[in-house]
Amino acid sequence: MISDLVRMECLVGPLRSADQIRLLAFRSFFSDCTVVPLHPEVMERAAELRAAIRLQTADAIHLAAAAHWGCDALLSNDRAFHLPQTPIAVLRLDPEPPNSSPT
Repeated sequence: MISDLVRMECLVGPLRSADQIRLLAFRSFFSDCTVVPLHPEVMERAAELRAAIRLQTADAIHLAAAAHWGCDALLSNDRAFHLPQTPIAVLRLDPEPPNSSPT
């Protein structure tokens, strides 16, 4: 599941760098996703999360939406988004695999 906020945030980088291949890849991926609305209940929970654990606004909305819609985990590539107390697991993705040294 994604929200329109996820879509917006993911498209910024490829749009900024005019990376048409990444832009098409994201749009293709999103076409297979369920888009969930950001109801007032989600925004209320986001405010509570932001106040309680000092999340940035977008991160609080992402986490509140995932929890509200029954997700088991939230996937993020945000290195700052690793908090000990969240309503669901936050799994950090590495956007680029680390360079492996030859053996």
